[in-house]
This record gives sequence, structure tokens and C-alpha cells, in this order.
Amino acid sequence: MQCDICNTPGMGTVVRSAEMTSAVRRGFNPVRLHMLPEAMLRLVGGMAYANRWEEQATTGPLSHSDWNVCEDCMSKLKPYLGAATHAGRNASEPLSSEKDAPSKTSGKSQCFVATAAMGCDDATEVVYLRRYRDDVLIKTAIGALLVATYETVSPPLARFISTRDKLRAVARRFLVVPLARLANRRCQKEKGDAQ
Repeated sequence: MQCDICNTPGMGTVVRSAEMTSAVRRGFNPVRLHMLPEAMLRLVGGMAYANRWEEQATTGPLSHSDWNVCEDCMSKLKPYLGAATHAGRNASEPLSSEKDAPSKTSGKSQCFVATAAMGCDDATEVVYLRRYRDDVLIKTAIGALLVATYETVSPPLARFISTRDKLRAVARRFLVVPLARLANRRCQKEKGDAQ
């Protein structure tokens, strides 16, 4: 486990997605507060990423999951949290609704290319990829950035693939099926590590 803001390894404080969204609306932005490591800041495009981060944290992929926040980042976040916040839980403690809650992004976004290649959004491979995105990938800042980029770039690619049977077959066999197997293994590993 690592901090979802600065990627520092370790368990921190759990901040619910709604609380983080409220904090962002009150002005919290780790890019503007210089909380991101230099390497990560270069990777995401520098200070120009600040506005995009706010958008992702309030309405995009970052807004769909709770945050693990290290002690240092939490000290900078606290002034932006509301008085009624429930932040303060150790990240190892399950949230009361967590065990029964569906994936946080289910129904909010699609696996565009996988759906186009498989022909439907409930194919086993699509479900595996969606679960990996929701349960593993989107829980890190870099993973959420990858998801946001994918959601921007992939719809035209998916439309192109969906109209070409041979390309759908190639994408299915050499891209979607192998990636779905890897994603399923990783989700199983994460589940095993959590227990």
C-alpha cells in the first residue's frame, strides 16, 4: 500500500472519496501545493497538470475510490477537510460499507477497446479488466492518470476496431485475452495479499 498522493509506501489515513472531493472544491490541490515528487510531476506534465488533477479528483477516475494518505500529505490536506470528516481511520481498517459495495467505477466508465474486441461489455475478459482497473489500477495516482488517458484516447480506437471483424479478432486474441488473464491474476494476488 502507498500514499495515493505522493506514492510514499505504507499505510496511512483513509479519506473517503466524497471527503477528498469536498477538500478539492475547497482548494486542495497537491500539484499546486508542491506535494508530488519531482519525477511524478515531470511524468504528468508539470504544473500544467494542476487543473486536470482537480477535474479528475472531483468528477473523473480519481473521484471513485477512497484515498490512502500518508502522514505528511494528511497534514497538508487537513485544513481543507470539513469539520464532519470521517478521515482518521487507519488504512488497514475496512470501511463499514466496503465489503458489500460494488466496484466504485462500475457503470461510470467502460473498457472501450476490450468491449469492442469482445463484442459485449459483460464478457468475462472485460469484467476481469474492469475489476483490475477498479480494484488495483485506479488506486494509485499514476494508475488513475493512465486510466484517464485511456478513457480519452480509446473511444475512437474502439469505434475503429468494432467495425472491422479481422481487427476485432486480432485485438481479442493478442491484446484483450492475454491482458485479461494478467489482470485476473493480479487481482487474485492483491486479494490474497490483503487477507
